[in-house]
Amino acid sequence: MGIEGDRRKLYKKLGREFSDEQLVEIRKCQNSQGLDIVEAAKTYLEVETVGEYEIFEKYDNDNLNLLDYGREETKDCIKTLSESWVNQLSSETIKLLNKVEDSHFNQIINLFFSVIKKVKNNHLFWAIYGRIFQTYELTSIHLEKFKELVTEDRLNISLRDRTYLSNLVQITFFNLMKYRSYEEVRNLNNFTFLYGWKTFNDFVDDICKGSDEDIITVYRGFKVNKSQRILDDEKKQINGQGLSYTIDRDKTIFFGIRYLYYHNLMIRFYDGMKEDYIKHKDNKTKLLNVWLEKLKKMFKRDDIDFERFEKDKSYREDLLYESGMMRQSMEKYDNEKWLEMRDLNLEKDRRGYIGTYTVKKKDIWFLSNIDDEKEIVVSNDKVEVKNYKVITFEDYKKYNLDIKERHKSYFVESK
Repeated sequence: MGIEGDRRKLYKKLGREFSDEQLVEIRKCQNSQGLDIVEAAKTYLEVETVGEYEIFEKYDNDNLNLLDYGREETKDCIKTLSESWVNQLSSETIKLLNKVEDSHFNQIINLFFSVIKKVKNNHLFWAIYGRIFQTYELTSIHLEKFKELVTEDRLNISLRDRTYLSNLVQITFFNLMKYRSYEEVRNLNNFTFLYGWKTFNDFVDDICKGSDEDIITVYRGFKVNKSQRILDDEKKQINGQGLSYTIDRDKTIFFGIRYLYYHNLMIRFYDGMKEDYIKHKDNKTKLLNVWLEKLKKMFKRDDIDFERFEKDKSYREDLLYESGMMRQSMEKYDNEKWLEMRDLNLEKDRRGYIGTYTVKKKDIWFLSNIDDEKEIVVSNDKVEVKNYKVITFEDYKKYNLDIKERHKSYFVESK
């Protein structure tokens, strides 16, 4: 197969378009290690992620303007970011490279914290910071480290600019989904490249209009151990705090239940019943009977009371914790390579909450709308807690049957 054939095959398998120079190196790896071209490319990418600040150093100067896509330096820098370790925590890349072990996540996040402090140009800082923040699942574990990086100097550009800089790699990915090749994306003009993602642009416009002093209401889904306090005596949040919020209250349900022991079981129940819900949602009796039969099969019991199952938490938990499904779940997560995720999934004593907060627009770091999350990224020190509530069974149901139904993805928009 010729070089163009290899390029097409790797794009199809890995979602990456490699340059001629990269393909030469991949072929060398293929021949020296006796690998097929796809495995050789994966090996090449693994080695590539070891790179440090040096791959960005030539761009890190006062003249760099990553919001001017008409400049060749800008295009080269964005492409470098997209192909570097900065993009190695995205779910798409993780799946393509079969990277699930904790060593990969630790490698990238440690690399980030060591490199980002060397970056001088604010445009480059936000492009790296934003991508890592958006693709790292457990930012709260390193909350203070992420916070200390955002200095007054880093905030010395507008919220709108910080937002577009923080989303540059995602904007590139959006354009690749739409135009299908780096060459076409490279030839886009500045306006088409930056502003082709309509749902993202609309969200940014809505938040950025008005005054920096405007106060907006935001929400956060979080989890806290049942024995822990959420607020201190001064009404400051001391557990479950983080840097990610949203203006869409319903979206917090997912983040408030994600990784919970109970959720990992319940998600199977309602995910498998979407078709039944759509088919019978106008006939509640029929729908509940269908679900009851499925519950009986799931738990291998004929004496299940569905009404009690929906209303009585202890009854649900007794069924779940005694079930074979629970044992299967424990076995699955016992074998989980990513230890932090395993521990979260096996934690039975945490409870999910929805918190309501207010924040001034001037204190927001940047915005994100990956998967229509309408995310507000801001220091927990800058938000004021208004109230919080436990996520109920009805909230679980709402997320699984309603929110997913209206969920809009940028993948749909890009086609």
